Amino acid sequence: DGERYGSSYVGFGGMLAITAEGFVELRSLQRQPYRPDEALQAALQAFPMLITPGGQLGYPDEDGNRARRSVIAQDRQGRILLIATSLGSFTLHELATFLLASDLDLDRALNLDGGTSTGLLLREPEEGISAFVPLPTVILVSE
Repeated sequence: DGERYGSSYVGFGGMLAITAEGFVELRSLQRQPYRPDEALQAALQAFPMLITPGGQLGYPDEDGNRARRSVIAQDRQGRILLIATSLGSFTLHELATFLLASDLDLDRALNLDGGTSTGLLLREPEEGISAFVPLPTVILVSE
C-alpha cells in the first residue's frame, strides 16, 4: 500500500528488502542503513544478524536462551534460504556458529523469530514445521 510503518533500526539488526526493481536484498543495517528516500516494494527488519556480510560471526555473545528459531539467509551464490529449527535447541550464538560451520556457504544470516511462533511450510515437497501459536507475521515466497 506504499505506507511505511515504524522506524528503522539504527546501528544494529538487519533487513530483508524487495527493491523497486524487484531484487531481493538481505542486508546488515549497521553496514547499509535504511534510507527513508529508498523506494522499496516491501521490507522487514529483525535482529540480530547471526552472520554479517562476508561470512563473519555476527552474534558472538552467549545468552543461554534456547528456543526454536527462524532465519533468513543468503549464500555466497546470492540464493535466499529460509531456515527453521524444529526443536528449542539453539541459543542465538549456537545457531550462528552452527550456520557458519555448515556446508550452506552462507554470506549473511538474519534471525527472524524464536519461540512458539516459529514455523515453516513448504508446498513441494509438502513438508512443514508447524508453529505452536497463531503467527503474527508470515513471509510468503512464490514464483
